[in-house]
Amino acid sequence: MNQTESGIINVLKQGAPLRAGDIAKALSISRREVNHYLYTSLNGLVTQDSQYKWTLKSASKVEGEQLLISFEEQPVSSTLNELLTQHQQCQREASLEDTLQSLINSPEE
Repeated sequence: MNQTESGIINVLKQGAPLRAGDIAKALSISRREVNHYLYTSLNGLVTQDSQYKWTLKSASKVEGEQLLISFEEQPVSSTLNELLTQHQQCQREASLEDTLQSLINSPEE
């Protein structure tokens, strides 16, 4: 999880539903960048209401859902270095769900 994703999670942990523009102002980044993360990597952790305001899903809702991480199929590599690189990428992707869960379940700072 990168710094921007963590920042969005921390802003939403404060509890009040917020529009993407308000999250962007709090983090001093563009609304477009906030929307990118809300609709992609954070999509399984957040929900949007009819007024376009975002909140974190409750821990029980997140635990009840299966967080899906998509993996791109890559051709079989013939060199050891390429295989090692692919293995390291798979390890990073596999730990994403654990990182996201720990951020949701961690106490507010």
